[in-house]
Amino acid sequence: MTAARYHPLLVALHWVVAVLILGMLAIGFLVIAPMSADDPAKIGVLKLHMATGALILALMLARVIVRWRTQAPENPPVARLAHLGLYLLIFALIGAGFATAVLTGVNLVVFGAPGQSLPAGLEHFPTRVAHVWLAIALALLIAWHLGAAAFHRIASRRAEEAGERA
Repeated sequence: MTAARYHPLLVALHWVVAVLILGMLAIGFLVIAPMSADDPAKIGVLKLHMATGALILALMLARVIVRWRTQAPENPPVARLAHLGLYLLIFALIGAGFATAVLTGVNLVVFGAPGQSLPAGLEHFPTRVAHVWLAIALALLIAWHLGAAAFHRIASRRAEEAGERA
């Protein structure tokens, strides 16, 4: 299905998810990563991080449903591939985070009885390592996406201006 613009609900979901993901990447890299495992404040930050991850999952599922049920503009193959990559990385990142929480018991520490500590060696757990690398890959793809969007916007404006002068 082809349309001139994306459905308004899809646009709204895009921007809400974008803001949440940028916030999550910032919290993950700048707040959670530098904190030691025995810092009691880390559990509170992880609670926020995990709850926001669940919210992003719900919004992404809604986004996929809206995208399947509405028309969208035709994009070049590289843009379609980049969008697919963004979706796959987001779902993989959430999956790795969820797997880490469940397999290490972090979910029980964060959402369970107070006074528990995070498991030793958590930073070396395979799904946690995957979570970090997926976050790095997502951050890089987002940077590329922002650059491509800016380039497209500038090129479109220049083409419009050139058409007006002709």
